[in-house]
Amino acid sequence: MNKIYKSIWNEQTGTYVAVSENTKAKGKRSSSALLASAILAAVLGTTAHAQETITVGVGDPVVGTKIVFKDETEATTTTLSNTGLTTSTGAFSGAVSAESLNVTNVANVGLLTVTGTTNLKGANLGGEKITNLANGTIGVNSTDAVTGGQLHSVQEQVNKGLQVRANEGTADPLTLGETLTLADGNNTTVEYNADNNTFKTDLKQDISLTSVTASSLVKAGSLEVANQAIVDGTLGVSGLTTLSGGAKLNDQKITDLGVGVIAEDSKDAVTGGQIHNLFFGEEAEGIKYFRANSTAGTPVDDDAQAIGDDSVAIGPDAKAEGNYSFAAGGGGKDENGDSVAGATTTEEGVGAIALGQGAVAGGSEVGAGGAGAISIGRMSMASGTSSVALGDDAKAQAANAAALGASALASGANSIAIGDSVAAGGNSFAAGTGATAATNDSIALGTSAGDGTDEEVNDPGQRHSFIAIGKNAGQNMDGNEMIAIGVGAGSNSSQSQQVSIGTSAGTFLNGERNVS
Repeated sequence: MNKIYKSIWNEQTGTYVAVSENTKAKGKRSSSALLASAILAAVLGTTAHAQETITVGVGDPVVGTKIVFKDETEATTTTLSNTGLTTSTGAFSGAVSAESLNVTNVANVGLLTVTGTTNLKGANLGGEKITNLANGTIGVNSTDAVTGGQLHSVQEQVNKGLQVRANEGTADPLTLGETLTLADGNNTTVEYNADNNTFKTDLKQDISLTSVTASSLVKAGSLEVANQAIVDGTLGVSGLTTLSGGAKLNDQKITDLGVGVIAEDSKDAVTGGQIHNLFFGEEAEGIKYFRANSTAGTPVDDDAQAIGDDSVAIGPDAKAEGNYSFAAGGGGKDENGDSVAGATTTEEGVGAIALGQGAVAGGSEVGAGGAGAISIGRMSMASGTSSVALGDDAKAQAANAAALGASALASGANSIAIGDSVAAGGNSFAAGTGATAATNDSIALGTSAGDGTDEEVNDPGQRHSFIAIGKNAGQNMDGNEMIAIGVGAGSNSSQSQQVSIGTSAGTFLNGERNVS
């Protein structure tokens, strides 16, 4: 049997077929020689047995250990039924079916369908995709290939990143690859340990806080508060406390205070007991060369009040309302048990002085005058501008008036009353118990001198220039420019320009220009 074949072109089948070497070829009409590669075990009915190299023709199935095609040939393959096909170079335009296909070099495949398992020692896809791939298992030990859909799901989760925020603030996205830095705070430190991937936070040795609220005990070796500290409970300090901004106690006491040093250069706080002993104790030194004592009520009720600018008030219930005024003298009770105010300078009494219990210097109403008034003595009053009242119950009630002595009354402008007398007329002068100078420019000297000699009720200011000297002299005189000198002289006289000298001289004298 001739087993030497050659391949020729078959126009009917459109393929190269293996034929006997003696068969003549008509010749081919087109391109380079094709490699005979159609081995159709199921379709072709005959079998070619090859021990080594076999060239197969049309309709001749081949069974053997090796089939070799020339490198330059091409062939159309339909079916392979034998267990293996090995070729050094081959290009197949149809489908190849095999139970096992081993490619040792390079395989160029248009469409590869594998129903079983394919083992590849690497694959060069020439820039092409692997499509229609089943989802691979995602696990720590998985070696499965994953699909684009699986990677897309992973990418979606990765794109979400992290959300970072502090407390209840706005969340800020942090994508993978970005660095989150934990920085030191004003009072805290942050430390990272790369060995165990842990963070550690701690307080600084010296911390500064705007506000601290603690419901239980707070211990600190050193605590510095720059602004305000509020302690609802008890603050216990065993060491030294330094308050550079002062301490606001909200009307609360500092109790259990140690006794401070009282000295010229001492800055110690002193106790209430020290102050009491300083001013009121048995060995009280007080202010040098000055002492004060009072049995009045609480200071809130009757404390001295210096109301006017640069004014001074001394004594219980003393009140200095006038600017630059001075009031000294406490209130209390008089000999009858009636309440008496402390010394007072009124608002009108600018620069006024009031000394004594109930003494008043300055006018009582707005515009009444009283600047520079001086009132000295219990219940004394100097209400006129530049007036002077000196003595118990002395009263100077007009400008430049002077009342000197107990109960003296100078109510006329520029008048002077000495003793228990009345100088009611302007520029008048009265001295002596009961002496009265009621008209302008009048003089009454002596006990009851000028008594009853008054201004005309219906024509005030018309009577003037009375002179009464002596006990009871010039009483009840009715006229102008009258002079009475002597005990009872000129009493009950009428008309003007009369002169009475001597005891009872000119009494009941009528007519003008009389001399007796």
